[in-house]
Amino acid sequence: MSMMQYFRFFQDLWRFFRDHADPVSADSWWQRLADQGDALADQYGNSPFVIRMVSVAVWEIDRIYRRKTNANN
Repeated sequence: MSMMQYFRFFQDLWRFFRDHADPVSADSWWQRLADQGDALADQYGNSPFVIRMVSVAVWEIDRIYRRKTNANN
């Protein structure tokens, strides 16, 4: 990827994270997260770097969800 592609990827990754940073328990919500993560990776060629970064974002969203649900219990 060129530097401009990296820049655009990080912008898109940020938007992806921001849009999903308040996770809910609905299966449809998690399916949409997975579908949009796959689409983001596809958009940037499914390189190992891109896949790892999207995976880390999803991992963090899951961590936020677990912390949120544990705090409510």
